[in-house]
Amino acid sequence: MSTSQIANIIAVQKSKIAQVQSGVLTTKQQTTITTAGTWYAVTSPTVTITPTTSTSRIILFISLSYNGSSATSKFLFQVLRDAVVIGGGTGGTTLNCSFGGSAIATNRQTTTTAIEIDTPGDTSSHTYSLNVTSDTNSDTLDLNRTHLDSNTTATACCTSSIVALEVLL
Repeated sequence: MSTSQIANIIAVQKSKIAQVQSGVLTTKQQTTITTAGTWYAVTSPTVTITPTTSTSRIILFISLSYNGSSATSKFLFQVLRDAVVIGGGTGGTTLNCSFGGSAIATNRQTTTTAIEIDTPGDTSSHTYSLNVTSDTNSDTLDLNRTHLDSNTTATACCTSSIVALEVLL
């Protein structure tokens, strides 16, 4: 075991959860993607948290239940703090994202989960949100419902959420 791994274990053992905030979306929300590769704001769910110390870490747990306008819809997501992208890849001219997922059929929902760790470095209030894009023009991200949304017992009505934990080190 390396020295840095031991240091991380000790830091985790001394850590405390200072607060938990959550943003939950329980209704259907659609985000239309007119141009593949262009980022569009997902208006909900969002979560706001105010760290109690400038050395706190914010751990985000993200769960999205969604579908797309086609059975082959592929979505990429960015995590933002106050409208600035945090985390994610840095691959030059590629679409740099925090996480992604694919629709499986227009009448079935998919759930994608992700974890993002942020260190804002201050005690200001911060709002975490998401951007989305697709690999196809004229695609639609349908949160919490299927794209067909036939309102029958065969289709689900789920929730999407972002949970923020402030961790004191």
